[in-house]
Amino acid sequence: MKDASRIMYTIGKVFSVIEIVISSIMLLAGILCRVFSVEIYNEQKGRSFTLDDVKALSTSLIVIASISLIIVFIVLILANNAQKKLKNNKKDIAPHIIMIVIGVFGDIFYLLGGVFGIVAENEDNNTIE
Repeated sequence: MKDASRIMYTIGKVFSVIEIVISSIMLLAGILCRVFSVEIYNEQKGRSFTLDDVKALSTSLIVIASISLIIVFIVLILANNAQKKLKNNKKDIAPHIIMIVIGVFGDIFYLLGGVFGIVAENEDNNTIE
């Protein structure tokens, strides 16, 4: 079960890296949209929006991408911690429970990795005693 948990955490981390790339592109697009908001506004012929709308959209994109990056970095740190806890010979299920909660709200691979991690921790504990 340790191997299954480790594999699930690794797959989840790959998706987190992909999310970091996408969020970084969104952040860059928001910054560029904000910098060139006047040009974007002037290029549109049949305008149904104002310059303030373009600025608000670009600001929203920057905020959303920044929050997404922060969350993904925190999740990636927690996933690394949970994966490291599989390698020690102590029964520590707290990181796996945290990953299950993260998996419920986000990535199915973290959910499965947490479940397999708890099972692996309990198997190790039963074989040692």
